[in-house]
Amino acid sequence: MKNHRQFTIRIWIDLLIFIILLICFTSCEKEKEEEQQDHLVSSEIIDSITIDQAKVVFALVSSLYPEAQGMIDNAIYDIDVYKIVYKTTFNGSEMNASGIICVPDTSGDFPMLSFQNGTNTLHSNAPSVNSSNPSLKLLQSMGSLGYIILMTDYLGFGESTQILHPYYHRESNDDAVVDLIRACDEFLIMNEIMALDDGRLFLMGYSQGAWATLSALNALENDPSFSKEILAASCGAGAYDMIEVSKHIFQLDEYRAPYYLPYFIESHIRNGLLNESLQKYFNEPYASLIPGLFDGSKSGGAINGQLTDNVQLLVTTNLLENFETGTDFRSLREELSMNSVQAWSSNTRLMFFHGDADKDVPPFESYHIYDAFLQQGLTPSQLQLVTIHSLDHDTGLIPWGISTISWFNELILSSR
Repeated sequence: MKNHRQFTIRIWIDLLIFIILLICFTSCEKEKEEEQQDHLVSSEIIDSITIDQAKVVFALVSSLYPEAQGMIDNAIYDIDVYKIVYKTTFNGSEMNASGIICVPDTSGDFPMLSFQNGTNTLHSNAPSVNSSNPSLKLLQSMGSLGYIILMTDYLGFGESTQILHPYYHRESNDDAVVDLIRACDEFLIMNEIMALDDGRLFLMGYSQGAWATLSALNALENDPSFSKEILAASCGAGAYDMIEVSKHIFQLDEYRAPYYLPYFIESHIRNGLLNESLQKYFNEPYASLIPGLFDGSKSGGAINGQLTDNVQLLVTTNLLENFETGTDFRSLREELSMNSVQAWSSNTRLMFFHGDADKDVPPFESYHIYDAFLQQGLTPSQLQLVTIHSLDHDTGLIPWGISTISWFNELILSSR
């Protein structure tokens, strides 16, 4: 009887221990899952690209740009395209952002490539909304060469259309780019994707995307928790010093892309980053028109059509005459300066591209930032400047993209 009682007690003790261990194990698993999903909210597949489809895209491009011919033979992976919703922050508050991730549909380890697109005003043109956009389709197809490709929609697009995109705002741009990279890490693990991150990262962007790329690179290099090896960054036709660019535009009689000016000012006013009135900067009827132009339904070209390329008619005489030193425009200068990207002692290989016929973003922006990085101690083996001869802001995009991918491919081969 005594032995039976001891046996029964032992069973209850063992059962209690088992329950405790089960609770601890479940709790640990829950904590692990929560930790893995600090950034990822949801994911869904929205498109697939076969090897043959990628080859067709590259063949079409190579008919105009023969230097892309090599991509046809190097396309060896099918690609799955996912929409990703992830957490980021803006003005101190958490909000959902979105983007796309293009993943080789195979087992293996691949480098990540974060692409930052240029200026966009259309909600329907966000990468996660219009994945069939020809330029984006070319970038997606490059995943067939062996990359995990990331593209953020930026705040103000995709899942965050409740706000106007904070145009050329460094803090929110950096968070949108970096948080997507972290969400991608979680996505690959939580969804048991066959393709895995090999710990290497490339960054590339054109126009606004070049500025976004350089700013995000600075944020990543100064983040001690970021452990990936950043192999290289390519910046095409970017505006980096916003004060310098503004001075240049205000000295012109005509500017062919006038919507850049109100996009910055209106987005910073609407998002509480600049406490000013549009009438302080723009003449009528444009000052009254501007808020309705940036509603997400109009392209940059359509907005330009509602404005004027005559600088003196668009902006106030007070702004033209007193921008550089006037107290009325101190807040604007501070906002422009705070969101400019200056050179630093970077550890990353950098390449700057600019078309010498660019009328939208002056080529001296790339020349000046290149010289500034040299002054920070970067060597010619780490830093390059490529002038794309006789091409403007639009026609320089594809040649820059092809040259960038070719450069990245060379770096991967040399690092093996």
